[in-house]
Amino acid sequence: MFPNFLALGMKIKVKYLRRLLDELVSKHNETYEKKSFEVIGAGIKGVGDQYIYKKIAQPISTKRPEDQIGLRDSKLIALIKHLGYESLKGFISEVDNPYSSQLQSCIANYYTYLRKNTEEGYLLRSPVRIFKKDYKILMELRGQRLNYLGEMKLQNGYLTVLLQNENGKQFYHGYKLGTMEAPQVLQGIFSGVTSTFDPIGGRVVLIRMDDEKFESLKVGELSISKMKKSKNAHEKTLAKYLEKKADNNINIHKTTSFTFGDLG
Repeated sequence: MFPNFLALGMKIKVKYLRRLLDELVSKHNETYEKKSFEVIGAGIKGVGDQYIYKKIAQPISTKRPEDQIGLRDSKLIALIKHLGYESLKGFISEVDNPYSSQLQSCIANYYTYLRKNTEEGYLLRSPVRIFKKDYKILMELRGQRLNYLGEMKLQNGYLTVLLQNENGKQFYHGYKLGTMEAPQVLQGIFSGVTSTFDPIGGRVVLIRMDDEKFESLKVGELSISKMKKSKNAHEKTLAKYLEKKADNNINIHKTTSFTFGDLG
């Protein structure tokens, strides 16, 4: 499936190179003409104005998708990285196993909100970004001290991710997506474990922040009572939805003996 790396160079299928040209033309809002490829190449460091047309576009113009052409130039890798892929393997994997348009439509920055697991009414707010890296779509959640990362999965309208940090702590999130694309608000459920090994879970809300950069989003602990007095209607709605502990937080009884006595 992947290109052959030979002593004299690299052979790659025409179908992958056609996809490469498609993405370059789309990214730069150009056409498939020689002059357009020269403009694109000239603007990419390490490529040059002649490479795309002479070494790729012209040679593949009369070939079939499964035919291969030999390329020994590192400029191909520069083009792949210019399009946002980490590697040639990642680019080829996406061509062979394309993401659904629905999952790709979720790529954006977000805030996630859940109710703090205490009697006092506070919401925990965390910056989130959903982004593409090689042949995966990932979610990154920035916590107070550590970041969590996991691969997004979509099946039967249900969006899931297992978020893990560098210390091995993890949380599972699941969101209803249905057939919706580019959702503004997603309702979901989270589950995980406390530092004392007690399972916890509850509601979580994911709110899209299209006009904000991920780096500018802030971790926060927000008072529900203050949010209910806000002039912002969305804040009031969010505060009301996550207000009651009984509706939003799930805990187990204190466990000491691991017998039926713990359930009393």
